[in-house]
Amino acid sequence: MSVRPASYDTVCKFLHWMVAALLITGLVAGDFASQTQVDALGYGVHTTIGIAVFVLTVVRIAWRIMNPSPEYPAFMPAWQAWIARTCKFSFFAVLFTVPLSAVVAYNEASYTLWLPLLGLHVGAALYHQYVRRDNVQSRMMPDHG
Repeated sequence: MSVRPASYDTVCKFLHWMVAALLITGLVAGDFASQTQVDALGYGVHTTIGIAVFVLTVVRIAWRIMNPSPEYPAFMPAWQAWIARTCKFSFFAVLFTVPLSAVVAYNEASYTLWLPLLGLHVGAALYHQYVRRDNVQSRMMPDHG
């Protein structure tokens, strides 16, 4: 049994933040393209970003299989760890399936999948940073220095 790290490694952090940046950009580009209905560039950017997210997600899943993620802190209640694991699994499922479904047919319903997960994820990070002040989010923050 391998020792679990205290925080995520540099590759995992890079993949996490790259996908986050691509998702925000893709949502904006996709929303802009769907509003104008004539902007092929916006839709093309959205599609390219979707492909990049899919590829990075495959890499991220492979990396995750080979490199264990950190344990949740001992002070974290079991129900919060369960929600975190469920949210993480759901994100991987959505990051993997939505780009595949977009290849078949562009689907506005993907917002229905992304937004609740994104809200839960960001809300939990803000809760741990500003309410609990327990430094949980530091495990995924980029290293300084």
